Amino acid sequence: MMTGLSQGEFNIDRMCWLAGVSRASYYRHWLDSAPRRAETGLRDLIQKLALGNVHYGYRRIGALLTEQLP
Repeated sequence: MMTGLSQGEFNIDRMCWLAGVSRASYYRHWLDSAPRRAETGLRDLIQKLALGNVHYGYRRIGALLTEQLP
């Protein structure tokens, strides 16, 4: 039986079976985590702006942020 996976790699069905969760639960959790990834990117940008401009307050950082975002 060839699955096309390298040794040590698992597909989603196998990982869900090993963890004892349904595939639906896996995908529901995966879809719920997508907004958190977007928020993480925004927080990362805010932190980079704050570290690059250590004497700026929240108003100046907010102004820089509006320049950076489309």
